[in-house]
Amino acid sequence: MQITKEQVQKLACSDGFAWFKEKFPQGGDYAEIIQALNADKKYEWARWGVSQAYKTFLQGETKAEFIKAETKATDAMVVELNSMEHPADQVEGENSSGDDAR
Repeated sequence: MQITKEQVQKLACSDGFAWFKEKFPQGGDYAEIIQALNADKKYEWARWGVSQAYKTFLQGETKAEFIKAETKATDAMVVELNSMEHPADQVEGENSSGDDAR
């Protein structure tokens, strides 16, 4: 799902719009925008963008396209999270008693 500069300009703050224009001068794919925000550690902006997308696109004729775009964004985040190093004491099965009731 393509997000245009015009759409972002209507909703975003001036800093957010400047970031968007720099990263996606021709507009961009929803999932790629969310990934770029997270990569730049702009987590609050990413959450805000997802919230705005749900309000804007999860209705009418854009609903199916948005659901596909959101699934793509979520899949990319899962891949990224699964590729991260985790401290041994936080990984299931390592240094774990297996007591899930704790």
